[in-house]
Amino acid sequence: MKTIFTLFFTLALAITGLSQITISQFTGQSVSSHDTHLIWKTMMETKIDYFNIQRSDDGMNFENIGQVDSKMSMNTNSYELNYDFSDANAVPGTSYYRLQIVSRNGFSNYSDVIQISNRQIEGIKIYPTVISNTNMFVETDKPIRNAKLEFFDLSGKKVGETNWEVLDGRQSLQPMSNMKAVATGTYVARLSSQGETIVSQLMIFQTH
Repeated sequence: MKTIFTLFFTLALAITGLSQITISQFTGQSVSSHDTHLIWKTMMETKIDYFNIQRSDDGMNFENIGQVDSKMSMNTNSYELNYDFSDANAVPGTSYYRLQIVSRNGFSNYSDVIQISNRQIEGIKIYPTVISNTNMFVETDKPIRNAKLEFFDLSGKKVGETNWEVLDGRQSLQPMSNMKAVATGTYVARLSSQGETIVSQLMIFQTH
């Protein structure tokens, strides 16, 4: 099964006062259980040296898995540049990817994070992925004992938790009602049982 995640955005990054870049598209496609292909487009690159491709299995702790040099040079006049990278050692399940953009003087900044699943987790759903002072749902087709749903910000700090002695069927909850001073942004929802992670998913909380 192929899962395609395409993130269309315009992310303008000022790496330093002299280095800048705009990422107009960041796309990931799972082509097999151990192979993920990434594509990104940039505009108006100025003094960018290379891109570190970083991967995470929880959306918080990233590691470098490859490097792609900038295509911009003194002889390059293209307004938009296209890049790609193949993760030939992708892990089954859900992975998170981001780009570390490194300038020629050593300063760096990061792209947004994209989420790619190369194996459908049967029978378990956490939805919707965008929460705006509304309920969210956890759904499972079989009982899960000692289930725990935790929420973390992208620095790894836990901001909320819900527990069930037995999680079965569809459960409704209001995650933001149990969180303290949660700002609008991206968080990680992690469902576990007996200390073992079952599913990890990015969520976007929109506060008012």
